[in-house]
Amino acid sequence: MRSQDEIVRAMRALQEADRPIEAEYGVLLCCLDWPHAREFLKPEATEDQWVGPGELTITEEEITADADRFFRGVWDAITDHNRIHAEKRLGNARAYVWLLTDDDHAAAFDARDDRPFGGPKLLWASGILRMPSPDSTRAARMAMGQPCWDGCTEGCRG
Repeated sequence: MRSQDEIVRAMRALQEADRPIEAEYGVLLCCLDWPHAREFLKPEATEDQWVGPGELTITEEEITADADRFFRGVWDAITDHNRIHAEKRLGNARAYVWLLTDDDHAAAFDARDDRPFGGPKLLWASGILRMPSPDSTRAARMAMGQPCWDGCTEGCRG
């Protein structure tokens, strides 16, 4: 698992990146303790507000549990053919891969094809992280880079 300082460096890099970062950033932010999260929060934020909600996922076990919940829900989500949601889910998945593996795995995730709707990348990530795999025929087809069904007209073909 990544250290607090590594997560801070990754978040700073995301802030400077020229790509959508919201989902990835959100996963990483919840993995920081108060001293490390402070620079990424609104100026009026307090330590009590940060630690109070109990939504922090600082330990490897907590991050793994969050990733498991994410992968249990992601397969139905990709079959809705929503590109914006797919991009966000890919950001979540990338954050979990980066947090729980190494730079080589994160680079391999980035290099994989994501059509249709993130399916192949999500399948690869679920395998690497030992998370739930597709739970429907449509999701399984999309995870293999195929349209959800042969006659799909909702964007599965590219």
